[in-house]
Amino acid sequence: MLDKQAKLIDLLFKKEEIDSILLTSMDDIFYLTEFTGSEASVIVSKDGIYFFSDFRYETEANDEVKNAEVLIYKDKFKEIKNFVKTMGLRKIGFEPKSFSYDLYEKYKNGFKTYAELKPLKKGISSLRVLKNNEEIEKIKKAARIAETSFNNTLKLVKEGVSERFLSLRFEFNARKLGAERLSFDTIAASGIRGAMPHGKPSDKLIRKNELITFDFGIVSNGYCSDETVTVSLGKAAKKQKEIYQIVYDAQRYAFEKIKPSVPLKEVDKAARSFIEKKGYGKYFGHGLGHGVGINVHEEPVVSFKSKGICRENMVFTVEPGIYIPNWGGIRIEDMIVVKKGGCEKLTYIRKELKELEVF
Repeated sequence: MLDKQAKLIDLLFKKEEIDSILLTSMDDIFYLTEFTGSEASVIVSKDGIYFFSDFRYETEANDEVKNAEVLIYKDKFKEIKNFVKTMGLRKIGFEPKSFSYDLYEKYKNGFKTYAELKPLKKGISSLRVLKNNEEIEKIKKAARIAETSFNNTLKLVKEGVSERFLSLRFEFNARKLGAERLSFDTIAASGIRGAMPHGKPSDKLIRKNELITFDFGIVSNGYCSDETVTVSLGKAAKKQKEIYQIVYDAQRYAFEKIKPSVPLKEVDKAARSFIEKKGYGKYFGHGLGHGVGINVHEEPVVSFKSKGICRENMVFTVEPGIYIPNWGGIRIEDMIVVKKGGCEKLTYIRKELKELEVF
């Protein structure tokens, strides 16, 4: 964690006119300290990391918090204000995305004339975008738990079971295997409902010869997984196979494009242009992928609007899809990590079309 503090100081303090950072996002606080509770604030200065919480979390904080001094308060704003004054901090950076206006006003009024709050141009998200080996291993573990749970759930797919039943079984299986929680509500969309990229599981019953899209992920050791598999119950029809192959090939073209220094929008373009050439461009309306880590959606964003480049140790999804109203949809999704010569898949389920046996 000291390495993360050093990187934060190097990245932010040297480029912005601040002498400290006040963190209130629990995700950022977990990233720096490994605290898993739900109430805390952290001040990072060149002298150290200072963790603030109330008596409810005293034992938890002393057990979990790494490389930070734990300070338990009775009056949050008063005691943080006094700490800032005692430490002689004058220019305090904050993350605009996680700092409410109400919180800003309370601290601003508390600090009065001796300290100034300054919104950061870059935040901890710019550090979190690159994963270290420990973080990558945690993401891999989350993926393995999710995939085992999914494979166990897939055995239950048959005519007459509902989307909702399958999504609940996935969560039950995942928790039995050690998942802390789901990283998002599991998506299970069959038949024409597959045309909804984020179709919530319904009471609709699965039917023979339908495609079923499952989008699933879990959290393990504070890190998320995210994967999408589309299967057919019984033999797939000709059009289903054709469109599936287009999505499958589009994902492979994107994989081939990924390597350090390649613009993220070019990775999106590799998949998107192929789908467009096949005549289905208007049915692929979302970005190709997104970062995964402590949050299931974080930097980088991989789309035709992206301004950044692929950097070694970035983790993001590659998830092309085609969604046709009143017909259905197909999406394939894997997580990858950018490596020197290309990329490594962090999800292992093979993505060739799987035709499930009809019982």
